[in-house]
Formats: sequence, C-alpha cells, structure tokens
Amino acid sequence: MPSKIDASKPADVVAAAKADLRSNFAHAKTELEHMGFYDPAKNVTGKQKVDELLALLAQLQTLNAQNAVRIAQLEQY
Repeated sequence: MPSKIDASKPADVVAAAKADLRSNFAHAKTELEHMGFYDPAKNVTGKQKVDELLALLAQLQTLNAQNAVRIAQLEQY
C-alpha cells in the first residue's frame, strides 16, 4: 500500500493549514491500522505490537539454536 501522506505539506517556513495537517494525520492513522500497528477494536498500541513481535523473534531464535544443536548431533552419525 503506497503512502498517501503528502510530505510536501506543511511546507517549510510557511504557516501550516489545519486541513493539510489533519489530512496527513488521517492518512498516517489509516496506514498504521492497515499495517497492524494499531487496532482500535482491540486497543492494541504500536508498542504492544512491537513487544509481541520481539517475543516471537526470541522464540524463533531459541528454536533456531535448538535446531542447530540437533543438526550438529545428526551430522555426527
């Protein structure tokens, strides 16, 4: 999904129009929800999602290490 956030707004050294800011914030909210960083139905925040992903990564690293040991044991036979 390509971003709909307009990086040119607000322009530097120019007073920001409220409509431009609101539009960009609305696009950012939609994109974050689409990527799964915020689920209003579950009230899951980006930090919670990152914490979940880090926990899963730790589990995968443990499994990978266990599998490396098993492979080394099998290679001995």
